[in-house]
Amino acid sequence: MEPIYSLLRKCTSLSRIKQLQSHLIITGSFNYFPRSKLLDFCATSPAGDLSYATYIFRQLPSPAINEWNAIIRGLAITPQPTNAITWFVSMSRASCKPDALTCSFVLKACARALAVFEGREVQSQVLRYGFVFDVLLQTTLLDVYAKSGDLDSARKVFDEMSVRDVTCWNVLIYGLAQGSRPSDALEMPMVPDLVLWQTLLGASKTYGNVEMAEKALSS
Repeated sequence: MEPIYSLLRKCTSLSRIKQLQSHLIITGSFNYFPRSKLLDFCATSPAGDLSYATYIFRQLPSPAINEWNAIIRGLAITPQPTNAITWFVSMSRASCKPDALTCSFVLKACARALAVFEGREVQSQVLRYGFVFDVLLQTTLLDVYAKSGDLDSARKVFDEMSVRDVTCWNVLIYGLAQGSRPSDALEMPMVPDLVLWQTLLGASKTYGNVEMAEKALSS
């Protein structure tokens, strides 16, 4: 059988992932194929869908540690990272106990929940006291959201900025490249520097985006 990573790299959309899953089930290989790799790819890659990954997970009679971890990892990078903590509690009550990798994903989720909460609290306080959002304050808020993985809030702050300097462009592009939407980083109408191209190259390797990797290498 073709190696798992090679098969997954060919899955450029959710429909391809479903085709691979169907092939594995039909050939009787699904129980022997590293299901956690399929779940992890479906839960974290731009080609996948976290809700479908959880659907697959719920069909498993006795999920293994790595299969739990795949879902928790996916939840930890969403705009609602607290869901990863909920799954962690469920896992702790199941027969399959968490390992060190599980804890690292949950700690990341805790840090992001905290970061998003703090960012929104600061934003609400600024509005409450009538302070003006200058470029520095907006860029700082943009940085908090981008680094915490709340890319929708980061993009909202960016779109509302009346003045956008190089720093705020870099913050948004870096956040998109390091998050779950690296392809979106290629749509910023500016010329990325060497650091940003290296970031895009690293993100393309992580998410198996060959097209973006080729563009980064050729630039």
